[in-house]
Amino acid sequence: MYLKICCGIALAGFFLFFSHSMLIAQKKDITRDTTLANTYFAAAEKCYKETKYDSSIVWYQMAGSLYRSHGVWKSYVKCLDLINVSYRMTAKYDQALAYCDSFARAASAQWGPDDPEVGNAYSSTAVVYQVMGEYDKSLDYHLKALKIRSEKFGDRHAATGITYSNLGIIYYY
Repeated sequence: MYLKICCGIALAGFFLFFSHSMLIAQKKDITRDTTLANTYFAAAEKCYKETKYDSSIVWYQMAGSLYRSHGVWKSYVKCLDLINVSYRMTAKYDQALAYCDSFARAASAQWGPDDPEVGNAYSSTAVVYQVMGEYDKSLDYHLKALKIRSEKFGDRHAATGITYSNLGIIYYY
């Protein structure tokens, strides 16, 4: 009986030590991977500033993949939006719209459909449609962004004001 208890305690100790070691290893992986993702993100920003948009897309995708795998959602959705912008700068509007959609779905799933990040995704989508000359679709997305921004921030917030300005531009056309 005493031997069974000792074996049970030893076995429990081994599993506790093993699981603790696994947690430490996972934490090191997260730290290493997010540091690597930050490095990729910085490389993407550098390429973007140098108007090397195709390269920036690759770096943002690599960073976003690591951010997503470790649940760093704010950084992940930021990568999605910046990939959209890079595609828009190269006039690849279908790809830009696909990333706007991914941005909106990821933000909505993570924080809810009325989160300001979803409003940002709608605003990004509106800008792509505006550049494409599809003003009715652009108007729809600007109005969706306005609804979220005015409810979350009020009418005197900068983000709400930018949306009103964008709406004015659309109404001009």
